[in-house]
Amino acid sequence: MKTKKTLSKFPKLTLLMVIVFTLMFGGTASAFSDIKGDKEQKAIENLEKRGIIKGDFHGRYYPSQKLTGASAVSLIVQTLDLNFDTIRFIQMPKASDYYTKVNDNAWYAQSFIIANYYGLDIPKDINPAAKVTKEQFSHWLYKALSTKGEYAWTMQYLSSTTRNKSTRII
Repeated sequence: MKTKKTLSKFPKLTLLMVIVFTLMFGGTASAFSDIKGDKEQKAIENLEKRGIIKGDFHGRYYPSQKLTGASAVSLIVQTLDLNFDTIRFIQMPKASDYYTKVNDNAWYAQSFIIANYYGLDIPKDINPAAKVTKEQFSHWLYKALSTKGEYAWTMQYLSSTTRNKSTRII
């Protein structure tokens, strides 16, 4: 009788061990199912491992889609670790206190509140679902970097006049 109980537990124990070892030592080749072969696959996986980006419920990242306002603001806030750790509020602010189209319960609401506090110059009527231009993202990123410390920036000027090929500079 004891032998039968022991034998019936053996397959369950074996299955449990296989699952544990698979989770510990196995894993997928990439964090998301849709980035295999993408030129930025390693960078995407690195950001996912650091907890900066997340995929959807189906394990996809959609690397070819344009960046939305919600994703852009969240990415900047999380990457630069902008937060409220040193601030104590009497009443916690809401996203709707600063932005007309940002839902207080949305996954990105906290990032918008933090972005406003750090002065990222995000329009008050921003649509979080709208696509963001490279110029908008660069501006917000520059403003966020400026809050983290002093950095050396090179100023480049272009001359609006062109020189004649025969002009000599001595």
